[in-house]
Amino acid sequence: MPYLPLIVLCLIFSLVTPAQANDALYTSELQLINQLNQYRLRQDLSALQLNREAARVARSHSQEMANRDFFALISPSRGTLEHQLGYQRVFAKPLHTLIALDYSLSQAFAQIQKNPMLLSEEASHLAVGIHTADNTKYGPKALWVTVILLKQMAEISPIPRTVDLNSIVRVSGRLNPGLHRPRMPMTLPKGRVITLPNLKKTAGTFEFEVPFTEGPGRYTLELLVDVPREGPKVAAIIPVYSGIPYPLSDQPSAPSGERFSTSNEAAEKVFQLLNQARREHNLAPLTKDPLLTYVAYQHSQNMAQKRFFAHINPDGDDPNDRFRNHGGFGHVGENIALDTRIDSAFRRLMGSPGHRANILSDQFTHAGMGVYSAGGQFYVTQLFQKKHPPSDPQRVRQGLLSWLNQERRNKGLTPLQLDERMSRAAVQHSQAMAAENTLSYEVDGLNYAERLQRLQGKRQEMNTIILLVEDLEQALAKLERNQSALLRPQWSLAGIGVVQAHSPELGENMLWITLGVSKP
Repeated sequence: MPYLPLIVLCLIFSLVTPAQANDALYTSELQLINQLNQYRLRQDLSALQLNREAARVARSHSQEMANRDFFALISPSRGTLEHQLGYQRVFAKPLHTLIALDYSLSQAFAQIQKNPMLLSEEASHLAVGIHTADNTKYGPKALWVTVILLKQMAEISPIPRTVDLNSIVRVSGRLNPGLHRPRMPMTLPKGRVITLPNLKKTAGTFEFEVPFTEGPGRYTLELLVDVPREGPKVAAIIPVYSGIPYPLSDQPSAPSGERFSTSNEAAEKVFQLLNQARREHNLAPLTKDPLLTYVAYQHSQNMAQKRFFAHINPDGDDPNDRFRNHGGFGHVGENIALDTRIDSAFRRLMGSPGHRANILSDQFTHAGMGVYSAGGQFYVTQLFQKKHPPSDPQRVRQGLLSWLNQERRNKGLTPLQLDERMSRAAVQHSQAMAAENTLSYEVDGLNYAERLQRLQGKRQEMNTIILLVEDLEQALAKLERNQSALLRPQWSLAGIGVVQAHSPELGENMLWITLGVSKP
C-alpha cells in the first residue's frame, strides 16, 4: 500500500488537542476513525480525513438519539442530517450516513463494516460522533454512533446563514486539482432557478455575486463542477436565509409506504412525483417517452452493476451519446440520484437547484424515468427532452411568404411573386443540407444560386437566407433579424424550400429552409 494514507491518519491525530484526547468519547471517536480507515486501506482505498464541522453534527445526532431514545437518520427536533450540516456550514457534499447502536466500540464497528457504503471510492472526508448513556430500553453504557461520509471538492469562503434583504454576498473559492468549470445555480424563495456567472477567469477559481433581492425566504446556492471522465457533479449545496431566521429544524413530510414489486413500479412513482411537482408550479406535465425510459433504465442498471455514480459511464459515453446510440435524435437533459427511498431521492433532486431546473423546465415536453435497485439503494435516472411536433412544409412555406409580403407592404414595396423554379432549387438545397446534416450556403459543391442556374440556364442577381428551426414561429423570429436583405425594392421574385427531417444533434422534425429573393 502507498504510504500517503498512513500519513493522512497521522495528520488527523495531530489535529486533536490534548484536552480532547483525554475525553473518553473523543478517544473512542478517534479509535473508530482509525478502525474505519484501516479497513478502507485493507481494501486498497484511501483513508478519509476528518471534517471537524461535520463531526459536531455527528456527535450531536448521536447524543440526541440516546437522550430521545430513537434510532434513525432524521432527528425529531433537528430534522434531516443534510439540514444540520447546512446549519453548521459544512461546505462538502454528504454522501452516506451510517448509524449503529451497540455496547462496545468493536461491536459498533462490526455493524458499520457490513455496510458497503463505507467503501465509497468517492468519499474524501468523514465525521464520527459517539455518545454513551445508560438507557432503560437498551441497558447501561449503550453506544450510539453516527458516521457521515463526505466528498469535499472545493475550498469555499465562509458564507453566513442569514443575510439582509437586498444585500449582495460574494462567494469565492478554489476547486480541487483536476476539477473545472465551476458554476452556481440558485433556487430563489418562490422556486425559480437562476444561474450566476463566474466572475473569475483563472482556471480552478470562482467568485459569484449572489443577490438576495427576490424577497424574504430561503435562497439555495449550489456549486456545480465538472469531473474528468464523470461529468457534472454537485460540490456543495448551501442554504442562505434572507429576511427571516434560519430554521433550527427541517421536518420532511412523513415517508409514504414504499413497496415496489418491479423496477417499472418504482420508475412510475418517480414519474408521478415529477409531474406532481410540475403541476404545483403551474407547468404542463411531461409525456412519458419509451426510448427515454429505456435509456434511463439502462444507465441506472449500468451504474448499479459497475458501481459508479456519474453522468459519464466507464465507456466514456455521456447522456447524449447513450441516447443517440439507441437511435435517438437531439439533446437530452439528465438527473441522477442514489438513495434508500424513492421519495427521499426525489426530495433531494428538488432540493438541488441544478436538478430542480431540469424538473421544472418549461422547455422540456417528454421524459423517461429509469430505476434499478441494488444493495438497498435505488439508482434513479431521469432523462428529459423537448420534442418538436411535425409541421406541414407547405403551410410553413405559405406562412413565410405571407409574413415577407406583409413586411414589404408595410414599407410601401411591391409584394414578391413565388417562382416555382426558384422554389424547386430551394427545396433541392434544403434536401442537401438535411442529408448532410449541415447548415451551409454550399452543400455537395453547389450553392442555391448554382442549383437555380442548372434549372433555368441563366444566372441572376439574388440574395439567399438559410435556416434550421423548430417551427414557423422560430423561423419568423430569425427572418425578423434579416429584414434588410429581404426588403429591397429591386426584388420581385421569391423561392422557398422547406424540408422536414431529423437532426442527430437538434432532434426530430427540424425544418431546413432555403429562401431566395431575386430580380426577374
